[in-house]
Amino acid sequence: MIIPPDAVGIDVAKHHLDIFDGAAAKPARLPNDPLAIETWLQSLGENRQVIFEATGAYDAALRRALAASGVRYARVNPTAARHFAKAAGF
Repeated sequence: MIIPPDAVGIDVAKHHLDIFDGAAAKPARLPNDPLAIETWLQSLGENRQVIFEATGAYDAALRRALAASGVRYARVNPTAARHFAKAAGF
């Protein structure tokens, strides 16, 4: 699967965020806490879109930080995303 350079995909967990940045084409992991997220957002650059799975309380800090910084984001249902990936052969 090819990730467009303006897209950032995030797998949200209780204690960390696994990030794949399409522009850098490499994965990263950061703590799932407001300070780490704010620091990461400062390095993100302009005209980016962040896509992450809806995980209830675990994605709350990320949602707040993205909204406050004005970064476009899509919060997707993990079941729907899995069905899409399966249908696309991934």
